[in-house]
Amino acid sequence: MSQFAIAQVFVVAAIVLIVVHRLVSNRWLAEHLRRYRAMPGTDWWREQDRDPTIERWRRLRLLVLIPAVAAFATAVMLLFTSR
Repeated sequence: MSQFAIAQVFVVAAIVLIVVHRLVSNRWLAEHLRRYRAMPGTDWWREQDRDPTIERWRRLRLLVLIPAVAAFATAVMLLFTSR
């Protein structure tokens, strides 16, 4: 399997994870708005929430976001080094 083909696999994986992240993010944001009636701050990713439901969605969001970023970065590296 060529390096280009492997990069394509990582691109597809990143796209799937980004779609899942969007679904989880929408649910997390809806819960946050329902509870606090305000948009979350920019430090949402490092500060735990007092509400266990919102915290569960926040952790799930991070659990999906980090591999998505890693897959995308790997795909970019493979594409640029394959030439």
